[in-house]
Amino acid sequence: MRFHKSRITPRLASDKLSQMVRCDSCLEKDFFIQLDFDPAVIAWRAHPFQISYLYKGRLRRYTPDALVLRRKVSGMVYQVVEVTSIYLLAKDEVARTLEVGERLCSDKGWEYRVVTEREIRSGHFLENIKRIRRYRSQRPPCNTISQ
Repeated sequence: MRFHKSRITPRLASDKLSQMVRCDSCLEKDFFIQLDFDPAVIAWRAHPFQISYLYKGRLRRYTPDALVLRRKVSGMVYQVVEVTSIYLLAKDEVARTLEVGERLCSDKGWEYRVVTEREIRSGHFLENIKRIRRYRSQRPPCNTISQ
């Protein structure tokens, strides 16, 4: 983690990206960890682009949390993902931002997903990933591999 002004900025060493990724929240970091372990995810990018839009007469900018290239039965699909907390979904400005993201994705033929802590932190999947994550790049000893 990195200290920045008066807040802590979580960072993640991504195996799929082979680089450090800056996260805006711990919830976003947990989602990125899941992307790294998802076999259907071919590639992903954090904070891929900015979208400018007008809201209440002012120019605003919105940066989606992730752009994901995912393998599905129907073929390869691009997904733009916004990671947010459930209580923020009720805010007017957040609803407008999600509407802008959805419109952009429908114009490009991409999928748009909103992911909350309910989806990210439900069950034991995330806990298990965090436990085994440090061993992911280790290879078993040569004498235990049967040939």
